[in-house]
Amino acid sequence: MLIGNRPSRWSQVFLLVAIVVFLLVYLSMNTKDYFKLIKPNAKYAMVILHGYGAYGGDIIHLGEELDKILPPNLRKEISYFAPNGPIEFGPTSFAWYLLNSTQQKDNTQIKNSLDYIKQFIAKEVVKKYQIPYSNIILAGFSQGGTMAVYGATRLPQPILGAISFSGEFYWDDKFTQHPAVLLVHGDRDSRVSIKFSEQAFKTLAELGFMVDFQVIENMDHEINLEAEERAAQFIKNLLGK
Repeated sequence: MLIGNRPSRWSQVFLLVAIVVFLLVYLSMNTKDYFKLIKPNAKYAMVILHGYGAYGGDIIHLGEELDKILPPNLRKEISYFAPNGPIEFGPTSFAWYLLNSTQQKDNTQIKNSLDYIKQFIAKEVVKKYQIPYSNIILAGFSQGGTMAVYGATRLPQPILGAISFSGEFYWDDKFTQHPAVLLVHGDRDSRVSIKFSEQAFKTLAELGFMVDFQVIENMDHEINLEAEERAAQFIKNLLGK
């Protein structure tokens, strides 16, 4: 008889519970389309867009790091939102557009992501949390930075500003807004050439934008403390603090 080799009842129960827990975690991660760090009396919002293959749960930590740098009276006034991109590869892997898409003259994925960002801000930030467009900063890392600059200049109403960390540059002449822009890029970036931010700075400056370009020495494709400090100073300047 093979009864002795069969799994015990308790081991079967344990296995079933483990499977159920895994599925619940997977589904919760897979259906959660954005992450947030809410302050009860926030007057301002920063929407942060992740890079390629990441998700909102990664980049929301930038808000936590900025809170460590910003003065106490200011950090309590800013809520942070980090949506997942509309292109999904897995439960914690998303994108705003496929790689090399910025080289295309008319990119449908970037335009679709712009609509996605517009809807997110209108529904989750402006309507749900009653934070007006004029008090919103749109920021992002890598291709999220690309979308931050592109999106902030094409929202239905003007916002405070845009921040691009190590982003590419995608542009067309259909912009409608002129927010203040901060470009932050490492001179050792091995993934996204600093030339993209140089091009962005040149183009935006020629178009009359108030644009600041900060080069971080010895920084690769990342957001280090110095980059966070430059962003925090930009935020303080925008808010007049």
